[in-house]
Amino acid sequence: MAQKVTISDVAAHTGVSTSTVSHALSGRRKISDKVRQKIFDAVTQLNYRPSYAAQVMNTKRTMLIGVLTDQSRNPSSGVLFEALQNELVKHCYSMVLGVAGLDESAGRAMLTKFSTGMVDGIINMLPQIETNEAKHICAPVPVVTYQRQDSAPVYINYEDSICKVMEYLWSLGHRRIGFVTSETRTFGGVDPTLTGFKRFLSGKNVPLDEQLIYAGRNDIDSGIIAAERFCRQGVSAIFAGNDQMAVGVYQWAYTNGIKIPKDISVVGFDDSPLATAVFPQLTTVQLPLVELASHTVESLMRKIDGGTDNTQTKIINPSLVIRKSTATAKPILKI
Repeated sequence: MAQKVTISDVAAHTGVSTSTVSHALSGRRKISDKVRQKIFDAVTQLNYRPSYAAQVMNTKRTMLIGVLTDQSRNPSSGVLFEALQNELVKHCYSMVLGVAGLDESAGRAMLTKFSTGMVDGIINMLPQIETNEAKHICAPVPVVTYQRQDSAPVYINYEDSICKVMEYLWSLGHRRIGFVTSETRTFGGVDPTLTGFKRFLSGKNVPLDEQLIYAGRNDIDSGIIAAERFCRQGVSAIFAGNDQMAVGVYQWAYTNGIKIPKDISVVGFDDSPLATAVFPQLTTVQLPLVELASHTVESLMRKIDGGTDNTQTKIINPSLVIRKSTATAKPILKI
């Protein structure tokens, strides 16, 4: 068996110290481009494979960040995870993804596992586990909890964005609007999207009709079920809490010979890749996922580096992207 190549072999081959090789490979200290390239060439030529266990023992860091989420099937989730990974790479970190669904016990178990030394920091994206509980479970590993208005590095102003969509539909003459909620946007028992929906109707002095609210599960089937129920209630527009559920509305409309937006208008939420893959292209709320990822990672890095992260929560107001799935309201559609 060939003798394993060591970091000392790489250092001797390139004529630099072992610490210089280590810094070049970790990226945690500035090394000249010329020397770094020389080291990387030697690593390739000698087929050097660093010992991960030795690195962890020497640096006391795994260079891994645990990201705990409820689901990964939504296309916008994939975009967000990619944005998080891109931001983490800038700090020489990699992402370890844990998917817990909406099972609180599974989420707590994953947070506990992350905090045993597996990772250097944790991003908690589970809507059902609040900031203080996450900190308690993960201590002493630094953790940031995603999307909490009072304690997260960044927060989406869901309530105002819902009102923005409703005002747009209202301006088109829509008065009976079905709303499909998203189960993953309930934080601390409160769904800010539903709060926004109710606030808008109250501002227009329109009584709340519970028949025009459907609790969706973020999947295509939820959109199909909601569309059938809403159209029995005579809606002229449907606002889905994510683009996947909006695609479900599209499927139901196609199956029943109903044209979008001629017969019914549809709006989604996320501006995922699905929004421009359907026909007509979907009017939807655009989430600035790269900005969300950047603020979240920067906050966590400050905690990992021992700083006190007293940065105020950044409030982001998403924009409405108007495409071809909405139009002026026609006479109420009933089936």
